[in-house]
Amino acid sequence: LLIAAMKAGAHSGEGYEIHPGLIWLSRFYARMHRMSQQIVFHRKSFWDADVSHANVVLLYQLPKPMEDLEKKLLGELPHGARVISHSFPMTNWKPEQVKNKIFVYKKP
Repeated sequence: LLIAAMKAGAHSGEGYEIHPGLIWLSRFYARMHRMSQQIVFHRKSFWDADVSHANVVLLYQLPKPMEDLEKKLLGELPHGARVISHSFPMTNWKPEQVKNKIFVYKKP
């Protein structure tokens, strides 16, 4: 998702993943696409990450934790921040856009 965001015009990105193999693979793909200077991957749970500085959050999260995730994002994200969820919608936020199972939200 971060590599696609960079190709779409993002200037930088941070990714959070707890699985060491997926961190390695993500860093490998970032190097392959010559984006390792713009993307930082953290071996850390997103639940423990401070996202108060983010203006866009990309998600691929299963439906069950989405409601708790909404609370985290509502409490931490700055006003007007965008949340883009792949495949799974947020429970209580109304999307601004939906296309091909991509849900785009603006923090209320």
